[in-house]
Amino acid sequence: MTALPPGEWWAVDPTEGAVNYVHGMDQWAVTVTLITDNVPVLAVVHQPVGDRTWTAVRGAGAFRNGEPLAVSVKTDVDAAIVTMTQPRTQNRRFGDAVAALLDKVLFIRSTVPSTFPLLDLAGGHVDAYWQYECDLIGVAAGVLLVTEAGGVVTDLLGESWKPGCTDILAAAPGLHRELLAVLHGEGAY
Repeated sequence: MTALPPGEWWAVDPTEGAVNYVHGMDQWAVTVTLITDNVPVLAVVHQPVGDRTWTAVRGAGAFRNGEPLAVSVKTDVDAAIVTMTQPRTQNRRFGDAVAALLDKVLFIRSTVPSTFPLLDLAGGHVDAYWQYECDLIGVAAGVLLVTEAGGVVTDLLGESWKPGCTDILAAAPGLHRELLAVLHGEGAY
């Protein structure tokens, strides 16, 4: 993924999670994100199944159907529920990272698309999300929703996430640093 040129850009996916839609699962949505100078500033995710809509505006909070969202307040990694999306390549690296996390966290869940675990993180239902080979449309809306709900979002080197980053770690603030150390120790960089 490459960084965007300066200015305003729309990241839109009319069927984020198309593989789920095709297989009759409900985790698919329409996503729209406005990115200004490589920073997500407005996001809307609408899931037709269940009629749920998540919204965020930079500096104004994150919401689901108008109700405020907040990330988990957990600080113990051994109680953390971590979600991730399996990459198409880098299987050994991915497997090593999963093994390292399994020794530290309560539970790991894998799912696609990346939007939904980020929505779950913003709502406090899970505690962290990480991915190699992330794509802009798949994570842009979730990045804004998570940060506006109080979460921390970086690449796997600990730098602030922005378009062009090929990996991502989003987590509750009390867990981010330790999870980053685990993933970094497994060659995630």
